Amino acid sequence: MILRILQVAMFILLVWLTFQFSLLNSQVNTLQHLGQQQQLLLESTLQAADKDNGKQRHEFAELTTQLTKMTQIQQKNTGAEQQLKTLQAKQSKLNDLRKAYILVLEAEAARALNDAKTAQARLAAAKTLIWKAGSHYPAHKKSLQGLMKSIDLTLGAWKRKDLSKHTQAIYSVIAQALKQQEK
Repeated sequence: MILRILQVAMFILLVWLTFQFSLLNSQVNTLQHLGQQQQLLLESTLQAADKDNGKQRHEFAELTTQLTKMTQIQQKNTGAEQQLKTLQAKQSKLNDLRKAYILVLEAEAARALNDAKTAQARLAAAKTLIWKAGSHYPAHKKSLQGLMKSIDLTLGAWKRKDLSKHTQAIYSVIAQALKQQEK
């Protein structure tokens, strides 16, 4: 039940982030198009300024100011797009760590139900995610990647149908890393 809720929540978050990215991308495209139009208008105004010095120069100055403002807005939106991409990458890494935690809990539940094959499969799938998470989070690298020996020993015991070995130490370390990353 909790797994389903977490999966739905992660899916909703991913859809929302994708929508936000698309929205920012369309705004950037619109601003670029407006910038091009402003540039064309600026060039035509410059030609007219050669003919009529007074009024045209004043309009030219206003258009230059508007163009400068448009450029600044465009630069801000580009920064927001980069920030969104950074947040999406960070969220993806955190989701991988959550998935590893869920897989270890599922392995523990399968072990408790004496389903050795399912428990092995879940724990083996979590192993790769845990290793990657150690690479993504330097503060937790030693503790997360240090779990590999414990995971290997647990998998070996389960392959021998010895289901007395549990994963509490493994999911406790992951839970601690998750807690610190979600702050």
